[in-house]
Amino acid sequence: MEKELQQKLFDTCPLFYRFRTEQERYCDQHNMLELGVLCGDGWYQLLLDVSVKVESIIRDMKQSGYEDNSLPVALWVKEKYGELLFDTDNSTVEIDRLVGLAETESAYTCAVCGKPGTMRDRGWLSCLCRRCSL
Repeated sequence: MEKELQQKLFDTCPLFYRFRTEQERYCDQHNMLELGVLCGDGWYQLLLDVSVKVESIIRDMKQSGYEDNSLPVALWVKEKYGELLFDTDNSTVEIDRLVGLAETESAYTCAVCGKPGTMRDRGWLSCLCRRCSL
């Protein structure tokens, strides 16, 4: 994902994406988010929509007294087998449901432009619209 879009996502949802660098995470937690969001720009809106919902849940948890180290956090966001994949820590059932819906929707959303797409096998699976697959 373009760095500008990634930064917008991080700025909009600072609690969910708080482990962006090694210095920001707790020593014992695996984190690949320092590599960035590893997917196409076409999924930006999908990522933003789910991240805003998750951020709201995290804010509510924080206001109700959860410690920072027990709040849900994104560890890795990437494309795998043509679909969006989140790796999170301290997730909840509701967050898992929201993330699962976004992951499923990504299988029908072009990873390049965000329009409706289908899985295409070009040596690796990608969800692409007709135009982006040419």
